[in-house]
Parts: sequence; structure tokens; C-alpha cells
Amino acid sequence: MKCVFFINTLNRGGSEQYVYSLAKQLKKEKNAEVIFISSNGVMVEYLRECGYKVILIPFVGINTNKISDLPRKHRIFYKNWFWLKFFYKTYLGKYIKGADFFLSQQGYPTIVASCLSKTIPHINIVHHILPNEYTDIYEAVNVKPSKFVAVSEEVRDFLVSKGIHDSEVIQNPIDIPYLDECKWRNDKRNNIVLLSHVHEEKRSTIESFLGFVEDVDTDKYGFTVIGDTSSEYGRDISDKFKHVVNFTGSLTRDELLSELNRADCVIAVGRSALEALLLRKRVIMAGHIIGKNGGNFGGLLTSENISEAAYYNYSGRHAKEITSKDRIAICIQESQSISTDEIEKIVGELESKHLPNIVMEKFLAVVVNVRKEM
Repeated sequence: MKCVFFINTLNRGGSEQYVYSLAKQLKKEKNAEVIFISSNGVMVEYLRECGYKVILIPFVGINTNKISDLPRKHRIFYKNWFWLKFFYKTYLGKYIKGADFFLSQQGYPTIVASCLSKTIPHINIVHHILPNEYTDIYEAVNVKPSKFVAVSEEVRDFLVSKGIHDSEVIQNPIDIPYLDECKWRNDKRNNIVLLSHVHEEKRSTIESFLGFVEDVDTDKYGFTVIGDTSSEYGRDISDKFKHVVNFTGSLTRDELLSELNRADCVIAVGRSALEALLLRKRVIMAGHIIGKNGGNFGGLLTSENISEAAYYNYSGRHAKEITSKDRIAICIQESQSISTDEIEKIVGELESKHLPNIVMEKFLAVVVNVRKEM
């Protein structure tokens, strides 16, 4: 089996982790040859060391629904697309030869994958309801993947609003190794971990969390923020609060899981929330993107609200409330009463959807069905 993955960058974000987990499972269970086609990223050399072929080629980002709204240098790509597609076909032809399927994510990689072959099944994974994941520019350049895969029901319904009525929902594959908690815990305080890059666009979550930090007894609580702090905003925040909060910066996956395993309660959304839950942590959903009900604070995850949370990919966008330090404080207090049995019930439900072997089989079933229809 030969699989070719197209993705903007090979970094450590949630959309990248989806394909890394899927690639790892395909290689392990199906002895697949996996090729990544991307522009760059911090994981390039690591992936090559793991036995994957990585081909680097120019891609541009898309964060809009109109070509006219793209940055000037990006518009040049689209004005010259008639010629560029011949470059991609020529350069990538030897790498895609004999591929069983293409998997693409984000706008420009999906456009490139679509121009390469009409006979190889092309699956496009859509992670979000924003134009950096699905863009109306597809129509302008006649892009038609064989099948769309949505990572949640919210994304599926978003695709329906775009006229795509036959997408398949396949949730994030989450590969969690066994970690012995006793090995990592050396602090008797209640350890609260926030997973969020410390960037300006996420300031509502960051500043709500830090407002809570300022109000509580640091002899009872320890605080960690996991995420990039390289922006000017991030540097200012980390300098101001480094005396009470451990800012880790960006972490490798192993480092991230180790930090999560030290936590008593984790504040996160999306894939990070899932990973924390599968490590049997109490999890609070505190997002920064407001959903259709006017809120972004999903609160404490329990067996009663896990299905609703899953619909929105654990983003908190189903909420009616806005993230605030007071709501964080209430949920942290409530988290201490969640029983081990409750946690195990949640973990069991999540494993039925998110274990990598289950996700792989669902994905391969989509490929088989697409091939029958071609």
C-alpha cells in the first residue's frame, strides 16, 4: 500500500497529529509506504528518521474564501495556476506513481493534490469551520476531491452548508502510551495545566486563566501553560507571570504527554482535551472562538455532556457562556469531585471512536468505497 499525504507544514499542531497518527498506524498494521508532501516544518527530519519519505515543495497558506482577499504574493500563485500545475505534475509525478490514495488537508495542498491525478482516490480531511481548512476558492479553481472527511459532526454540517452532502465523519486518532503517574508526580499541590499558545488571538482564554491564578492560594495550586510564547504578546505575558506559572513553550509530543500526566486538571480544547481525557485527567473546555450559541466555555467534561462536546470537536463552541476566571474557578472546584468510575466511563466512550486502529479501518473503508465509485 502506498499513501501520499499533502499538508501545509509538518509541525506539531492538531491537524498534523491526525496524519502522523494515521500514518503510524498504516505503516504498523498495513506495512504502508507513506510519503509526506509539504512546504517545511520542525518535524521533517524526525519523520524521515522514522522511515517516511518527505518531499518539500512550495505551498502557500489560504485563510480566506476569495482569491482577491489573499495576500499579494499568494495571489500570484493563483494568477499563474495554469502553469504552476504543470510544475507540480512534473516534479511530483515520480513520487505519486503507484499511490493507492491521496490524503490532503488545508486549502493549497488540496488544490495541488486535485491537479495531479483523476484516477487516484483523493480524500480531503476538514478539521474546522474556518477557511484555512475549507475554502470557497476550491470552486474558483475547480477542485473536487473524491471524498471529504470531517473530524466532527459540526464540520460535517458546515460542509452541508457548502453543498457537500456526503462527507464522512472520522474523529481524531489519539495514540496514548501507558504512563505511570507515580513516576511523574512530585508536587503535592493541585496541578492545573492550560494548553494554549500564548498568542494575541487567544488572549480571552489566557487572561481568564491568569486572572484565576492571581486570585488563588499558590500553596494549594501549581500552574503550567503549555504552548508557544514566542510572540511579543507571549513574551510579555510569560515575563509578567513567570514567578507563579511555569511556561513550557512548545513541546515535543513525548514532553507534552509527560506534562499532562503530572496534571490534576487540564484546561484545553480539541485534540489536547482528548489526549488529557485519555490520560484520565479532569478536563475543562475553555475555548476562544465563539460558537453559534454565543459562548466558548464548554466547562467540565463529564459522561453527561461528552456527546454534545464531541459534536463540536471538544471546542466549547456549543456553549452559551464566555470563558472567564470565575467560571474556570468553579469548574476546577467541581473537578475534584469527579470519581474514578466516571473518568473510566468517559475513557471507554472515547476509545471506541478515537483509537488509531479504529480510525484507520474507517478511513480505509472510505478509500474502498471511493474506488468503487470511480
